[in-house]
Amino acid sequence: MESVRTWPTNPLSLQEIILDDKTNGALSAVAQSLVGHSQRLPSTQEQATFEQNCNCMWYFLHSAFCKLERDDQWYTRISFHIAV
Repeated sequence: MESVRTWPTNPLSLQEIILDDKTNGALSAVAQSLVGHSQRLPSTQEQATFEQNCNCMWYFLHSAFCKLERDDQWYTRISFHIAV
């Protein structure tokens, strides 16, 4: 849960990042500390982070396409949503 504080995000409200808190408010308390504060990556890390995430995205999209070709629609949906 503490890793939430390191996410590169800039939420304007708690509702933007918490849909359902089943931790008795612990997750919301951690996420609330992010509201109104920019968590941008340092410019020296932006390119590497972008490349790393794109590689993961393409892997999941390729996996989803292969599953779709094999007519496994449920796994295709899961793979696609993980990638997006």
